[in-house]
Amino acid sequence: MPALLGSTAYIGLLTLAGIWGVAGVGVSLLAGLGGQFTFGQAGLVGIGAYASAVVTAEHGGHPLLGVLAGVVIAVAVALVTAPILRLRGWYLALATLALGHLILHLEVTLTPVTNGNDGISEIPPLGAFGVTLGGETAFFVASWTTVALCMLVGRNLAASRFGRAARAVQADEDAARGLAVPALRYKTAMWVLAAAMAALSGSLYAHYSQFVSPADFGVDHSITLFVAVLLGGYRSVFGTLVALGFLLSLPELGGTLSTPLLTALALMVVYALSPAGLAGLAERAVPAVRRLPKRHGHA
Repeated sequence: MPALLGSTAYIGLLTLAGIWGVAGVGVSLLAGLGGQFTFGQAGLVGIGAYASAVVTAEHGGHPLLGVLAGVVIAVAVALVTAPILRLRGWYLALATLALGHLILHLEVTLTPVTNGNDGISEIPPLGAFGVTLGGETAFFVASWTTVALCMLVGRNLAASRFGRAARAVQADEDAARGLAVPALRYKTAMWVLAAAMAALSGSLYAHYSQFVSPADFGVDHSITLFVAVLLGGYRSVFGTLVALGFLLSLPELGGTLSTPLLTALALMVVYALSPAGLAGLAERAVPAVRRLPKRHGHA
């Protein structure tokens, strides 16, 4: 892909799509397996980004130490906030929105640590064992490799006993509890996994952009992740990634048209054709293509 796109703006957009796609996999798993919709995931992405920025740019620490710090802090936040998972549906979504606002507020007000709205600059590139990711191509490969690994984790998790129990909780939590399935424990595990992926995404973003500020992790970014899950199909991680790439490319593709307008139009068109999103459209298109009459050549 880098060889095809060269130095065009699209390679940067696809790299960003890969970086945010790591968080998108977590949101998709949270919705598809856990049945939980979140409006605050960008806040957890910000935790990973600021942890990497503070450890490396402010204290001269190793980049991998910053990545580890971000994941540990995000997991700790997920465990502390796990009681909100007792809420269901839109009540839970609004609680996660409040969590995202709280994290954003801390990023602005904890100026001794975060430098407030001015952000943190001069973040070193990501590297380890003598290898440094210093170019667009390197970050493109690294981000999408991380996405692939996260997808592999999600695929294996979905096919495991844990995944079957999580889907049972999603389908009918009360019935699952009646079968002795500890619903809150499974929901907490999915919440923690999504938080870890979000923090990993944030660390990649910090070392890629080499600058972070609260504006990079606002509620609009959380909504973009949420819309990507709806547009792609909340049971399809691949559909979510395709939708996320499309949404992040809208400012470049839309020209003078409003990005929120294009997003709304895309949602209306896709959902008018398939309530299951892009994944549902693909499932319906494949059998239709197979039913097309085949043309045979004449000798």
